[in-house]
Amino acid sequence: MAFAAAVPHGRKLNWNPATPVCNSWIGITCSQDGKHVIYLRLPGVGLSGPIPDNTLAKLNSLRILSFRSNLISGNLPSDILSLSSLHTLFFQHNNLSGDIPTSFSCQLNVLDLSFNSITGKIPQTIQNLTQLIALNLQNNSLSGSIPNLDLPRLK
Repeated sequence: MAFAAAVPHGRKLNWNPATPVCNSWIGITCSQDGKHVIYLRLPGVGLSGPIPDNTLAKLNSLRILSFRSNLISGNLPSDILSLSSLHTLFFQHNNLSGDIPTSFSCQLNVLDLSFNSITGKIPQTIQNLTQLIALNLQNNSLSGSIPNLDLPRLK
């Protein structure tokens, strides 16, 4: 996995290219047939630095991505935004910066970017996330007014 090689991590992960990803890699859950990564959960493993583009885009069946409580910096990678199966995105308690992206998977149910260093305005395009039930953007450096969002499922 290109991601494992590109992003430093503090805690030893048992990610060995010689072993099948779906059998033993920490933080990875695969589909029942073992062909697709559907959950990638790596909270608090010391991931640091930016996530390079094109390291997660191949995970086209990914549903849950949880990188909370790490040291990830830079902008949210654009390839994450193209994952059409993604419904849960946890990036809270990192060092993300830049603006909130203007487009996400329309399947997104949960978006947590809290406790980062994100700047700029909340994009009006958040309105397009009609499946959203949870949105947490607290403790960032956002500016401007909060858009009037009509998201009936949002709790």
